[in-house]
Amino acid sequence: MRVFNDNFIISKKTKKFILDLYNLMENIPRKDFFIKEKINLTTFDLLENIYLANSDLDDFETHYLNIIKNISILDFLLEILYRKKYISLKQLEKEGYLLTEITKMVKAWKKNKEGNNA
Repeated sequence: MRVFNDNFIISKKTKKFILDLYNLMENIPRKDFFIKEKINLTTFDLLENIYLANSDLDDFETHYLNIIKNISILDFLLEILYRKKYISLKQLEKEGYLLTEITKMVKAWKKNKEGNNA
């Protein structure tokens, strides 16, 4: 039961992160459409992998690695948005903090899974 509850919190935070990013992406001009599209695809891939990790117990490790990969890509994309001055330092820090929280929760989820399998 605890794993489901942890996952619910992770998915809730991830949805908040996606909605926040969606609002920030309004500032991205057409010339950088690729960045905007990559953010969209990566955020939804992140959420999908969270749901898959919860439901596909046999392949949790693969989904976990995909979640960590997506978080790393999103972190870099946020840095690009900041360097191009599409978002402020405050916005970068806020979104970075949410990503850090999600990462910590996912790592704790994995640790809990490993503890249950031992």
